[in-house]
Amino acid sequence: MNELEKNHPIIYLDESGFKSHDYRPHGYSRKGVPCLWQYNWQLKNQTNAIGAIHEGKLFSVDLFDCKINSDVFHFWIEQFLIPALPENSVVVMDNAAFHKEQIFRSYWNNKGIKFFGFLHTALI
Repeated sequence: MNELEKNHPIIYLDESGFKSHDYRPHGYSRKGVPCLWQYNWQLKNQTNAIGAIHEGKLFSVDLFDCKINSDVFHFWIEQFLIPALPENSVVVMDNAAFHKEQIFRSYWNNKGIKFFGFLHTALI
């Protein structure tokens, strides 16, 4: 990746959700057995963040009080990420289902952005 980084800033992006009111200070299990907890991460009433990292610094971050779906992600890319990106950036993202939708491939192409769907990276 060093050769790539010389000519293209590498931008990592991801989304994450969190609840401000879920606090579990204690857990119980039998002696010698790990205390494991199951949690439904699809629950409502959580704040979701989308952000990008470049050179170890967080930038282009926004919070949403709704589920992150393709519409929200597309809005964030268009309104927050693209305007903040350094020229010739390579964007690396995970394989969330909405990252691979045809609307994003069309969007990348219309903006002159090379999209490498298999690698989950976009050259911007």
